[in-house]
Amino acid sequence: MLKSFIKQVPTLFLVNRSMGVFPIILCMILSDFVSYPMGIYISVAVGALILLISYLNIKLEGATIMAYFSTFLLALFGISTFIPSITIPESMLSLYAEIGIVVFESILLSQRRHIKSLFQKTNKKQPNAEIVSNLNTRDTCTKLTRVLCIPHIIITILLLIFFSPLNPIVDTLLFHILPPTLLGIVLIGNQLFIFVLFYMSQKTAKISIVDETGKVIGKRFSFDVILDRNLHISPVIRIAVVCKDLIYLRQRSDSNFVDPQKTDIPLESYLRYGERLEDGVKRLTSREAIIKNDLGISPRFCLKYLFKNENTYRLIYLYVAYVEKEEQLALSRVERGKLWTIRQVETNIGKNFFGECFEQEFEQLKDCIKMNQIYK
Repeated sequence: MLKSFIKQVPTLFLVNRSMGVFPIILCMILSDFVSYPMGIYISVAVGALILLISYLNIKLEGATIMAYFSTFLLALFGISTFIPSITIPESMLSLYAEIGIVVFESILLSQRRHIKSLFQKTNKKQPNAEIVSNLNTRDTCTKLTRVLCIPHIIITILLLIFFSPLNPIVDTLLFHILPPTLLGIVLIGNQLFIFVLFYMSQKTAKISIVDETGKVIGKRFSFDVILDRNLHISPVIRIAVVCKDLIYLRQRSDSNFVDPQKTDIPLESYLRYGERLEDGVKRLTSREAIIKNDLGISPRFCLKYLFKNENTYRLIYLYVAYVEKEEQLALSRVERGKLWTIRQVETNIGKNFFGECFEQEFEQLKDCIKMNQIYK
């Protein structure tokens, strides 16, 4: 684990989008020690260096989006030093830069798909592409920037309007100490988040991202499903358990983010990345152990369909496990479940009692039960 972490440290720094703010932080600090133009020129050079290193090493956007903007903004400030008619007060440089970052981050948050596509340079054959695609899925940089910087900007502007000129101590605090400190907190906080996410990624299962036909087009961490909601299609295995003409149903857990506490079929799981459907079915049946293990009962494929609501987007593979006797079920191991007749289910359909998926599957399940009774 430690060796893997050390090996990936350069990538973990470069995928941190807030690393692109570093040239502006540097400019804010240098402006207190060197001349105003010189601080800008040095910071522009550092921004260009970050862009070059990011491109040559991992060929992906990572810090590049923010570094492009930071370098561009500083370059504009630098150009203004050659135009006598444009004068930017040195004391206001930090505030202007901070406002520019907040505005850009807000645009990036609302239009992240379109903007990221302009800068995306991922090389899928590159060994770091997997970790980058998984770690660079958060807007923590944008949100943290807004939470910290917007109050500072508002307070500073109000004080300038109503209490200008400011006390020298207040001026130093607002224009020289807080801007680089707040942006530094954003940079360090986002970096710590990436380190933690990388650690979790080593211990967390990945699930597939598929297209509407079921072709695997990517992967992500299992916890991303909740955070990303219905942005991507996730393959899900569902297994109904049928005993003669009875369907075994149980109440879903409170922890389910889809249809919590609703009554549904007992077996459901995301298909893991690289896992075959058959292996996923075996894993799910052995994990839940609703059917006694020594019976050799294999669930049969029943239905494949797309399901989407505000919380999830799924390609569902429905299987049915048929058992002949109730004694073949290990029902004592499962809480809040029982066998239902077709009539009982039909009486409660449409009353917000069952899970959405089950209500869509029910007619097909009835047909499967009838076919099994005829051809068993």
